[in-house]
Amino acid sequence: PGAARVAAKVMDTQVRYKQREYLVRWEGLGPEHDSWVKASEGRVPQRLVDEYQAQQVGKRSERLAKKQRLV
Repeated sequence: PGAARVAAKVMDTQVRYKQREYLVRWEGLGPEHDSWVKASEGRVPQRLVDEYQAQQVGKRSERLAKKQRLV
């Protein structure tokens, strides 16, 4: 019944019942409308998944560098 939503950004990821899910921020909507979408549904563009993964790698690198400075 409603208009199809367009994914704007992947906010998080999880595995539930052996299926990858993405927490998606939708175009034109705020965080109160974020929702979990199964990867198998194909509603999240690969470009957004790649951007999220690159961001997470950067965060891990920052944490590792911070730990090494503390040692």
